[in-house]
Amino acid sequence: MALTLEIDFAPAHELASSFYAFTHKSSHKVLELGASWVKSVKNRLPENFLKEIANDPEVCDLSLLVWACPGERTPEGFLTWLSGLSSGDLFDLFSRWSDQVPADLISKRDKLVWMLSEWNEQYFSQVDPAILTGLHQNAETMRSLIPLMTPIELMEKATNGFRLNPNDKLEKIILIPQYHFRPANTSSHYERLSFTKYPVDALPVGTDEPSPSLLRFTRGLSDENRLHILRFIAKTPQTFSDIVRFCGLSKGTVHYHLMLLRAAGLVRVSMTGNLVEYSVRREALKDLNSQLTHYLVEL
Repeated sequence: MALTLEIDFAPAHELASSFYAFTHKSSHKVLELGASWVKSVKNRLPENFLKEIANDPEVCDLSLLVWACPGERTPEGFLTWLSGLSSGDLFDLFSRWSDQVPADLISKRDKLVWMLSEWNEQYFSQVDPAILTGLHQNAETMRSLIPLMTPIELMEKATNGFRLNPNDKLEKIILIPQYHFRPANTSSHYERLSFTKYPVDALPVGTDEPSPSLLRFTRGLSDENRLHILRFIAKTPQTFSDIVRFCGLSKGTVHYHLMLLRAAGLVRVSMTGNLVEYSVRREALKDLNSQLTHYLVEL
């Protein structure tokens, strides 16, 4: 079966992305929304809810659930549909795409519905509607490119450098635009189905302001260690362990540097099974020149 690609967007996807951005504490230091966003949201949430989500709130994958939801996929519509599924319905949904089905599906579903309902009431229902409009427009733009590019090429374009080298079992790649977890991509993979949420600058930028992508470029290139990493992986693709050994830095520090380079689109991440390799996206260097010229000269 030929590999196909689909662009999917629904407000319920962004509900899940925003919840993940808030609860995934290890990524807070690189979120473009910043610590001020985390603090402001935290101040709005009830204390009992904060305690409940403090430990491992990721109870099951949300991309598959939102994608599979029929009809209206607003937060309310999605949660109503999800709460009505039986244990057999949930098992059939997961087993269709993978031989490994999560345990305790009903209890996980019930906790998930409660958490997302509270999150929607306290935070997501009040987000700027322009964010959802921007994400919807990006999804339409990306759909227009499906006939013009291979699934792997379009995936790399949307994600700014993530390239999945699929096995023979993979049937479909689902790409989902997201705003809250910028500048990072997030992925979940099943045997026959793969989901990746890619970052989108959904809100318009002032005419005198540099674009977020230009800021990511300049930030990515502003550190000596990151330039050393780029030079190292420009010669031949390297694994994370190779880069750590080359740099002599801690794994956490290397991960942070790679995150900024990936956000800038300067690094290609190629995944083949469990093997992940990093290389330079040379085409991104040309894009840097055009963006900088546009900002300095053409505005």
